[in-house]
Amino acid sequence: ILERIINRQNVENSWRWINEGKLKTDGMETALKYRSGKINTYINYTYNNSYDEDDHQMAEIAKHTANGGVTYHWTKNFRINMRGNYLGKRKNPMMISATGSSNIDDALIFHSTLSVMNIHKFNFYFIVKNIFNTKYYHTSNRSTIERYRQPQRTFMIKTEIKL
Repeated sequence: ILERIINRQNVENSWRWINEGKLKTDGMETALKYRSGKINTYINYTYNNSYDEDDHQMAEIAKHTANGGVTYHWTKNFRINMRGNYLGKRKNPMMISATGSSNIDDALIFHSTLSVMNIHKFNFYFIVKNIFNTKYYHTSNRSTIERYRQPQRTFMIKTEIKL
């Protein structure tokens, strides 16, 4: 499939990718934000129908994606954020032997951050990514790798200083 879309062209001592053919995309994006008192929320959605000259659905591009989140400000120094990402079903460029399908399943992933702000010019964050340890994958356009497992639950601590 990729050979019909892009071509590697050698240029002197280097190379570059050149588009082959045409890609058509029909889609839309919409977003909504709401703030009230100590609460900030947002939600967004993208519809993306991408197809080639032969009307074949493009691999690796989900038709539907969405994100949403809410932040609660306890005080001027403490806040908590919860957010989610929806990744729609995507076509993989090759068959996945473990599933017997060429589709990457959709996934709903949640993340959260607890923030302590402006304490003697420091900001501290405790971050949890993929809270529910959802098993999800990303497509692969490499000939030897069928798909990429995405990170499992991850805990992070971050510190910032304002100079």
